[in-house]
Amino acid sequence: MTVKYKVSDFAKDLNVSAKKVLDELNAMDNISSISAYQSIADNTIPVDFVGRENLSALMSDEYTRMVITADTEPEGEEAFALVEETVERLEQKYPGEDRSRTTLELCRLWAAGTVKMPQAKAAILACHALAREWDSPEDIALCHAVGQGCSVVHTAGHAMGYPIYELTALVCALGPDRCRAAVDTRAQIYLDRLLYWQDHWRDWSGSWAAFLCR
Repeated sequence: MTVKYKVSDFAKDLNVSAKKVLDELNAMDNISSISAYQSIADNTIPVDFVGRENLSALMSDEYTRMVITADTEPEGEEAFALVEETVERLEQKYPGEDRSRTTLELCRLWAAGTVKMPQAKAAILACHALAREWDSPEDIALCHAVGQGCSVVHTAGHAMGYPIYELTALVCALGPDRCRAAVDTRAQIYLDRLLYWQDHWRDWSGSWAAFLCR
């Protein structure tokens, strides 16, 4: 999974360095590796010493790119439950726009073995494309959150994409100076749900496609 972390609008305003973000991610149990400039170079080495042209694939004046590998359980209904909340928010703001809903429903059917990957994948791509039609940074991030959350069916690492985009939407909606409490509250909800399903996964009574049960 590749994450573009926007330093100018988020990290700088919240006084959070990319190195601190790396440290917090590395402390998570399911993160097996992270590749970023800050993870391989000492932070005392000036960027200009390395050469900006040599770092163009990893960072720019606006972004630091982090490639994160996460060891997680395969897809789960809990991911869809979170996506459902986001879809409902988008439906309230854009009545009649059903591409995010279609993506969610097709991916649920894909996970259950009812439809094939090409049909669900096309819906996911359409959902990401929908973001290009909107101007609101908050709604753009929510649209990508739906696409990432639904993509856990084929790649579990996309589970990290959902909170990254949804929390970005919170920052966009509230502003960097006023988002901390809301971000912390939402992050705690993620944690509570993960811990619950860690102990109650046998309570899920739905069906999964054969390729998810191997």
